[in-house]
Amino acid sequence: MLRRTPLKRTAWIRKARTPLRQRSPKVRRTKTLWRCKPHLKWVAGHSCIACGQGQCDGKMVAHHQRKSHGGGTGIKVGDDWTCPLCSRHHDEYHLRGCIGGWSVEETNERLTASAIDMAAQSPFRRKEEFAPL
Repeated sequence: MLRRTPLKRTAWIRKARTPLRQRSPKVRRTKTLWRCKPHLKWVAGHSCIACGQGQCDGKMVAHHQRKSHGGGTGIKVGDDWTCPLCSRHHDEYHLRGCIGGWSVEETNERLTASAIDMAAQSPFRRKEEFAPL
């Protein structure tokens, strides 16, 4: 079928630009996180809180307890929220979210309590700021 009238050329009609959506301001940390490598080595020198005294075969690591301080994926907490775990229990915690026969809530409570104790006993922490904020 042929067209009876030729096609008309019309200019494209541009829509009026809408103002850009207002972005929410970026949340910035008000305090800098406490970083101290000697404290991490000191924490890793203790026995694993899951295994007990001298029952670990793995390498000791200082585990950063994120759940107690509002951390999440990609958000690391300060070094004052660390507790000693062996590499086996550290990997188990990151894979399962709990350690051994403990429930998730019990694991988080024990790790948080241990992190607070470690921060209070640390020789590298100032005495007036002995507890994590």
